[in-house]
Amino acid sequence: MHSLFVKAALEEGVLDEVIIETLLVSISPSNVSHSHNFDQWVEGIRERYSKHKYGYGFPSKWSMNKRSRRYNKKIALY
Repeated sequence: MHSLFVKAALEEGVLDEVIIETLLVSISPSNVSHSHNFDQWVEGIRERYSKHKYGYGFPSKWSMNKRSRRYNKKIALY
């Protein structure tokens, strides 16, 4: 999960609310703990995330390509 988040946010710049909410739902507090560092990282994401803030509470460059690289049903080639 961490590597996918880093790939989406830092490398590709396509972070959006779907990615964040999927991460937070799949790693809910009721699930089994993975490691102390990973749990702290997820909790940090949970604390920073806000639907109503520009960039969802994260640097805007993490979301700069979310519209240009969005999946298009008409063009299914990548």
